[in-house]
Amino acid sequence: MAYSIPIGGIVRHTVYTTIPGQAATNTRKWQLFNLSTGTDFLSTPVLNFLDTSWSTFLTPNMSSDALYYGSMMYLMNPIGPPPRPETTVVNQMAGSAGAGLLPGQTSGLISLYTSTLGKIGQGRVYVPFPCPDDNAADGTPTAGYVTRLADLSVFLSEDFTLTVGAQTATFKPCLYRGGTDAPRFIINATNNDAWATQRRRGSYGRLNKAPF
Repeated sequence: MAYSIPIGGIVRHTVYTTIPGQAATNTRKWQLFNLSTGTDFLSTPVLNFLDTSWSTFLTPNMSSDALYYGSMMYLMNPIGPPPRPETTVVNQMAGSAGAGLLPGQTSGLISLYTSTLGKIGQGRVYVPFPCPDDNAADGTPTAGYVTRLADLSVFLSEDFTLTVGAQTATFKPCLYRGGTDAPRFIINATNNDAWATQRRRGSYGRLNKAPF
């Protein structure tokens, strides 16, 4: 269901990827920082842009046995009763890396940084479901995987601008805890050359399912 995003409003965008019996989520937040005219911007073009961008940069790092399922976007701020989230599966597709799967908890890792020092000013993205071809002989990601991961890192750390009719909207990636917390804008992202572990995606824990 589409809704209006006011200037200064923050959206929470969650991406879902799946393998048989298991789903992974990745969530990032964006603030409508500037608007050329008017006081709000429609959610649908924002969701479509974010979903297309995630599918473009995420699937090259995913096994062909994994599925980019779709995404969901909430309005977090301003404080008040939120509208229903908007969802899409228009870019649903299989990963484009090699076949087969490393253990489900194995993830690529992107670190996000703001100008705020300490853990409150940092974030992490656990990139799901890599394939065995992207695992080097020494047990680290191959150079090719790390290079592809850098494309996702850039997307997650840069502003984006959308133009719909007479309106041009600029969104900034941020860390935001909700409520009266102030957003901390992401200024840099680094892709790591080692695998990370996200235990919630493992094969022996509770099985997760995509929500829509």
